[in-house]
Amino acid sequence: MASLAAAIDVDAETPTPRVVRGTGSSAAPLELESSDSDNDAPRAKRRRSDVPPPAQAAAVPALLPTAEHVLPPDPVDGGRNSFESFLSQGHHNGNRKPECLVYLCCRESTESFRAGLARCKESCDEWPHIQDKCFQRDGSRHISFHKGRLSAGQVREMAERFRGLTLPTEVAFGPGFNNWSAGNYIGLARSSRDALRALKKEILGPIDGSNNKCDHLSLYRKRRLKGPDVDAAFASVRRAMAGYDWGSLPVHSIRIKIMRKPYDECKVLFSV
Repeated sequence: MASLAAAIDVDAETPTPRVVRGTGSSAAPLELESSDSDNDAPRAKRRRSDVPPPAQAAAVPALLPTAEHVLPPDPVDGGRNSFESFLSQGHHNGNRKPECLVYLCCRESTESFRAGLARCKESCDEWPHIQDKCFQRDGSRHISFHKGRLSAGQVREMAERFRGLTLPTEVAFGPGFNNWSAGNYIGLARSSRDALRALKKEILGPIDGSNNKCDHLSLYRKRRLKGPDVDAAFASVRRAMAGYDWGSLPVHSIRIKIMRKPYDECKVLFSV
């Protein structure tokens, strides 16, 4: 006859039934959890490290008071002039297709962007004439879409293509400056660059044959200046801004102006 020890695996772990109700008295006998309960499975002890951390909300750029926002200038004609009248300002020697710039403007409204501009100026204090000549001034900073000769009909076509389009709401920038030697340019984050290139293709269609790739915002341009002072000033600004987080800016408008004309002599093609 098999011994009791042989009949029972004494090494096996048998779950202890859980009391679900009762006190053990005759009036309230103990009632144990059913053996086929899902709760019979061994329970893994949860360690503190197993608890996932709370989701982190995306950082929201700190905004300046509205009165401190830097915006592109209002057009001097209030946008009333026709495209023909507007472009006639650029007619030269009978050429009715003046050289134009189509560009996107941002609302400079964040603390990080404006603080970055202030740091640039401080790092160029030793060369005030270079800061004055080469720094892209308030109201003129932009992202180029197209440079080339355009007729009134082509500009009207562009304006009509904006109907039904949804513009990106913001432009995100890469850290510091890009690696171009011609000047100090803020590169666009890849996501913004790709979105603007797609938008450019929609609005310009077959018109565009230029090499502007919607991939930077000019901050310091040498404007034909040369010499050791120029190189030293540009290098000083670049060092000061190495890896700087420019963040992102809201999109304000897309405009057109005739090359070499002031930035307030423009027409707004689309405004957010």
